Amino acid sequence: MNKDKGQVVLVMYVGASGAVDHVDIDSADVPSEIAEALAEVFRNAKMRPGIKDDRPVKSRMKVLVEFEVR
Repeated sequence: MNKDKGQVVLVMYVGASGAVDHVDIDSADVPSEIAEALAEVFRNAKMRPGIKDDRPVKSRMKVLVEFEVR
């Protein structure tokens, strides 16, 4: 683990309204407190829902977040 940079992979479950229903931490090479704080940011985000047959639907997306402390 490098304290100056890291990666967190999140799995986000987005409802048909675009609200984030749930976020799982798939992997992280940073302390769990940082990964949880990042997941909380995404839990409070508003996303565009998936679209199928021109209608909004629930979806799942995997998000890679890379960061570096300077």
